[in-house]
Amino acid sequence: MRASRSQRGMSLVEIITVLAVVSVLMIVVYKLLDDAMRASMFGESHNDMTIMTQRVVNRLQGEIMQSRVAYQEDATGSGYRAALQLPASPVRWGDTLLPVFQTETTLDPDAGNGVDRRAGNSLLIVRQLEPLSVMYDNDANPATPDVEFMADRYRFEYEYLVSNTARSFGGAGFYLDLMESRSFEYADYFQLKGLTPSQLQSVVPKLQAAGIARAWDPGQAIDSAMYDLAPAAAGAFGTSLNKPQIAIAKTTTLLPDMRGGRISGRMDYSIAFTPSAPLKAFVIRHPMFFYAKPDSTYPKFPAGFEVKIAGPSGHRKVGMRIVLMSNYRAGTYESQQGFVTASARF
Repeated sequence: MRASRSQRGMSLVEIITVLAVVSVLMIVVYKLLDDAMRASMFGESHNDMTIMTQRVVNRLQGEIMQSRVAYQEDATGSGYRAALQLPASPVRWGDTLLPVFQTETTLDPDAGNGVDRRAGNSLLIVRQLEPLSVMYDNDANPATPDVEFMADRYRFEYEYLVSNTARSFGGAGFYLDLMESRSFEYADYFQLKGLTPSQLQSVVPKLQAAGIARAWDPGQAIDSAMYDLAPAAAGAFGTSLNKPQIAIAKTTTLLPDMRGGRISGRMDYSIAFTPSAPLKAFVIRHPMFFYAKPDSTYPKFPAGFEVKIAGPSGHRKVGMRIVLMSNYRAGTYESQQGFVTASARF
């Protein structure tokens, strides 16, 4: 019997035609999905970087406004920086320089490098903390009320770039992060040395009980600025410490969100840097540096973090700029910058 027309199968030409149509549709759908994914990842990275850059520069602005001292790239600044007991890992960025103060009040880009360099890519300040209230018996008379002494306190803070090998950005083998190391607290030597021996015996033990073990003399070089409080607890300060070290109480990243994106978890972030050969430079929208000039003697300087300090002593302006970049697809990079100026009294 002959097969009915309804039972006849599909011919090879018809099958090939159907497969071709389905393949084209799948390609179109995939392209639409890929474009949508790229747009979504771009939006996520742009939003994340905008939030991160502004958050970190705003935080640094607050730190600057409460600082007593800032150090520059000179003998004094180098001495204090060398005394910092920074953690061994992650490793500090190779070409890390402090800014050099300029007397001009404008925060213009540097005229050049070498002796004309003013911009830096790290920041070392002494933050003035809220005074510590110390009540003590000033006259050895229990019938009279105790006297309040407002003890000044300080903390060294160092913001610097590190290469973190926990993740590889764009095949470089690391990503660039901005860290902050905070020292233990210091009392004010200049303030305490004005007390009488009996007052020192009353006040200093209470400072020690609050976790303060040393006093710092503002304005002095590192080799003549640090004093142990233990002798002062007996009524008199000893000599300044020889080659003192500044112990670090805490080191944290200023960009904790650089861990892969808050939505997709697929983002790869870094502070902007130029990779070493054979990798090609990352193509990003924002210039990596604005204040600094290229310097062949410091090939890694300044990367995507810049600090510039201008103006006369006591009335300085501090300009800070950071550039972040993201990589969420091979060969695709995005960037965002944050910028802030702050007034400083140092």
